[in-house]
Amino acid sequence: MSDESSADAVAAFERGHLALAFERMERLLADNPEDPDALWRAGDILWSLHRFEEAEERLGRAIQFESRPDHRAIAFGFRANARSSLWRLDRAEADIREAMRLDPADLLFHLDLGRLHVRAGREGVAEEAFRRAAACDRPDGEADAHLALARLLRAQRRYGEAREHVIRVAEIRGLDFDERALSDDLDRVIEIRPELEEARGWGEWVDRLFGGTDLERGPAVRAEIGERCIRDPEAPLFVYAGLAGDLLAVGRNREVLALLERAPGEGKSAGQRILLSNAGRAAAGLGDLERARGLFEQAIDVSPMITQPYDVYGAVLIDYGHMEEAEAVLRRGMTFEEPTQDELFYNLGQSLRSQRRYAEALECYERALELDPDYDLARTPKEDVERVLAEFGEPHHPSRS
Repeated sequence: MSDESSADAVAAFERGHLALAFERMERLLADNPEDPDALWRAGDILWSLHRFEEAEERLGRAIQFESRPDHRAIAFGFRANARSSLWRLDRAEADIREAMRLDPADLLFHLDLGRLHVRAGREGVAEEAFRRAAACDRPDGEADAHLALARLLRAQRRYGEAREHVIRVAEIRGLDFDERALSDDLDRVIEIRPELEEARGWGEWVDRLFGGTDLERGPAVRAEIGERCIRDPEAPLFVYAGLAGDLLAVGRNREVLALLERAPGEGKSAGQRILLSNAGRAAAGLGDLERARGLFEQAIDVSPMITQPYDVYGAVLIDYGHMEEAEAVLRRGMTFEEPTQDELFYNLGQSLRSQRRYAEALECYERALELDPDYDLARTPKEDVERVLAEFGEPHHPSRS
């Protein structure tokens, strides 16, 4: 593989120009289809584009042609990511363990193993794996392991222990915006815990949630208050809908689905739509895409003229790598004018970019930015497809000609 050409592809990838990185790597592989370095890099790029089946195939070929143990370990680790995204969790675990065997000194494979265990619902063994990863001698990896522990422990409501790990992250490298939000959330939930033992009706708890600063603090605080609200049998549906979103944010997906059994019926209301959408996201997060599809379709049936459920549904399908299905769902929501329309165009752009339909993707990103000039999330992929079209043009799509 040409070092200069490879560097160009890697540079594009690091800028977030995923499609450009992919096309450049494909050009390299056209000249040398058995280059293991190009294959594993292409597999990683494909995974980032949510083209998981293709990523798995490329990484399998990288393993086939690679002889260096440490590089084989990298390829096995990346293939584990692809297989995890495809919910082939047993195969993903086998790949991670092979990577650990090939390169036992790299403790960060324990971090990957922990994340896989979280995905499979095995929180206890996930915690053990994260603690082993935290013993690595690379500061960035150590910090990532402590951060993973903090999030896992917050989901288990072990707030004091979670806070200790955030403090450790701050000591190692400082905290970014999201990590500071996590820290604030933990500080506040620890602070208000004595108050949570008080007996109050749902209305008083709602006043506590919306009347003070707690709404701005974080999902763990809001979830604790929301759970006190629904202890009152008179609590209305909108409280359940809000609680579902906060439970999702802290990784308590099973509890979101349990709310469906407890929530009061209010017919076709905004609360019902939001609760069903959040439940769809929870089911997807647990690997049950069929249940998620049903819940999203119920949410759409409640409010077929509101774009929010189409947008969330499409984003979930993108996360699963189902690009054509995501495109179809997002286009269903395109006929309605709503504040989330910019997000619909962005997500549709993401789906089209992954399908290598770059000109159409560019139109979507441009439309999203027209609707919201401050929608910065669309800027990098817009630049990406512009660069691809300038350097390569639009790929030929036989099935669409």
